Amino acid sequence: MERPQAMAGRRARRGLTLIEAALALMVAAVVMVGLAQLISGAADTSRARVTADRLQQVTAAAKSYIQANFSQLYADAATAPVVVRAVGTDGTSLRERGFLPSTYVDQNAFGQQHAVVIRRIVPNPPVPGVQPRLEAVVTTQGGTPIPDRMLGQIATFMGADAGFMLSSPPATLSGQITGVGGGWQTPATLWTAGAATPAPGHVMASMAFNEGVLVGDYLHRRDIGIPEANTMRTSLNMAGSDVNNIRALTGNGNTVTMSTGQVDVNTSLNVANNVVAGNNMVAGNNVVAGGEVTGDRFIDGDNSAFRVDPNATSRVNALDVSVISGNTRVATAATGSALLSGTLADRLPNYVTKGGYYVVPGAQLVAKPACGPGGQQKITYSVIQDSFQFASYVTYAAGYQTIQNQNIPNLRNNEIATARRFHVSNYSGSHWLVQHQGTPNHANIPWSGLAMTYCYYP
Repeated sequence: MERPQAMAGRRARRGLTLIEAALALMVAAVVMVGLAQLISGAADTSRARVTADRLQQVTAAAKSYIQANFSQLYADAATAPVVVRAVGTDGTSLRERGFLPSTYVDQNAFGQQHAVVIRRIVPNPPVPGVQPRLEAVVTTQGGTPIPDRMLGQIATFMGADAGFMLSSPPATLSGQITGVGGGWQTPATLWTAGAATPAPGHVMASMAFNEGVLVGDYLHRRDIGIPEANTMRTSLNMAGSDVNNIRALTGNGNTVTMSTGQVDVNTSLNVANNVVAGNNMVAGNNVVAGGEVTGDRFIDGDNSAFRVDPNATSRVNALDVSVISGNTRVATAATGSALLSGTLADRLPNYVTKGGYYVVPGAQLVAKPACGPGGQQKITYSVIQDSFQFASYVTYAAGYQTIQNQNIPNLRNNEIATARRFHVSNYSGSHWLVQHQGTPNHANIPWSGLAMTYCYYP
């Protein structure tokens, strides 16, 4: 008869074994799920590679076919695209013409077949010396649509010439055949010819020919009429070498940056927008700006002694006063950059003295001064010698000044009832006439006076 303690021990060991088995089953299930995913991923990769290999094989055959029959295809594609199938029974397919093995079966891993659509491309507008060319797209058709997740993988296995159409594309790619990494793009409608119709869930490959020569991934030195042949898809590193004899450098709306060194321009530099200089801007000739030119200091390129500096003394060799208005603010050396109150007009006289003339009976004409824009010619007259005492008043008229004394009662000299008269009037466009009416005084001294001319600026 067993002891109770032994029976309890066996029951405990039996319970632990069941728990361990359950845990083992759970781990096995997780492993199986992961293994299934791994097998599925491997299967997808395998199908993608087989599909890419088939597309690559047909594309290589199509390239050889087009090169061998370029002239005929060039003529046949004059009015409509030409379709060449991988396998057919009309004698024109790639397999029938010997460009694919006779044992070739036209079906990829998704049950899709292959066809080649060939178009003649005419430059528009025509480019002198550039002939029309042929472009072709190899497209799969029929079968089962390839899932979007696998299209990019297939195209990557195929290379830069490969593309695809997504079943659920973003709005910008709807109806478009898109190359690997966005390297090229074309509307699918351009490559629809009969039953050869590029469709979502299918892969394609592109190629272009100029005079029977396949355009590859190298940058062409000359314009052959194929924009892609002269288009860089990556940054150009010159490794410290120069780019010489350029005609134009176009930034397409972007910033052209020079990290070090300088930009030398031997002739004109035309800038439609702002020129921003963080340091000196040196010009050997004129700087012409349609707007403002701003800076901390402007220096004459020929002589640095001539400069305009708002924070120091400015030196100029010529100053065009026509660009200075009365509203110009002024400062002095004592105040430095601090502006004085008021404007330049506040510190300039309205009357600017021009010349003085000694007037006697034999020389009565006084020349009018030359005044600047807006200036009015003015004259004043003061008596030096007269025969008798007099008084005067002044009136103004356009272009000249009339000065005349008046009769003054109660003169100090009781012997004189009427004061003597003098008169300044307009003689011509260039002179005034000064007339003095009086008689010699007791000493027979003739009359005389001093005329002063002015320019008056209102």
